[in-house]
Amino acid sequence: MLMPIVWDEPFGIVMAEAMACGTPVLGLRRGAVPEVVEDGITGFVHDDVDGLVAAVHQLSDIDRANCRARVAQLYSAEAVVEGYLGVYRSVIGVGKKAVGQQCASA
Repeated sequence: MLMPIVWDEPFGIVMAEAMACGTPVLGLRRGAVPEVVEDGITGFVHDDVDGLVAAVHQLSDIDRANCRARVAQLYSAEAVVEGYLGVYRSVIGVGKKAVGQQCASA
């Protein structure tokens, strides 16, 4: 899949959807592309369109299973839930500390 975005897109779910189907992504180094695409593993990330054009010839080097595995690791329902739980736990832990400190100083 070609992702030649020219703005700093915050995520770009279409990249994750393509990779979930085993489709490598070619994208410019903008926005979330470097976060989603593991350069040389799940696709290629370049600074300009000429780099993307050159990378087309390397697509056969990408193992489609790696694309699916990365999406499962980072964006599956289980991974997202664990991420949210981690944030909630850290916020709750910070709140408990603050309450404990207030009680100790009173």
